[in-house]
Amino acid sequence: MHCFEHRDRPAVGVCRACGKAVCADCVAADCPGIACASGTCAERVRGIDRMLDLNLRLMPRTERLAASAERMSSTTARIQATMSGAGRAVYLLNYVIGLATFVGGAVVVWKGIAWEIPLIAMLGGLLALIGAALTIVGARAGRAYRAAESTHSEGADA
Repeated sequence: MHCFEHRDRPAVGVCRACGKAVCADCVAADCPGIACASGTCAERVRGIDRMLDLNLRLMPRTERLAASAERMSSTTARIQATMSGAGRAVYLLNYVIGLATFVGGAVVVWKGIAWEIPLIAMLGGLLALIGAALTIVGARAGRAYRAAESTHSEGADA
């Protein structure tokens, strides 16, 4: 292999920045590693060397951060498992409260009509509408929860 600039001279190595073969005259003297004597290649090699030194100094910190991230990941998994149980309880509770509110509203409407008090009948109707809305929201949340749970379990199986 011959120097890129001086075709008649044998190369002593390859520039770490540009990959060109260089002879002893073309190698930057003050550079860590082999680099062209041109200012840009020598500066790039110095920058690469600084990055490598920094990475070597930071490696122990990175390993500690990776171990910490692994511990956080297992903690997150435990929290998600707890939250999935809580999510089930929340949508069931929403559904049950919605049904109870709907039935209670229907009873208040019936009593308001029986007692001939239109205001109570209207309040009962409003209560029944709120109960129906809560029931629908609870049912939809339950479907979404079950779909997410089945998707999560399929993803864990894969």
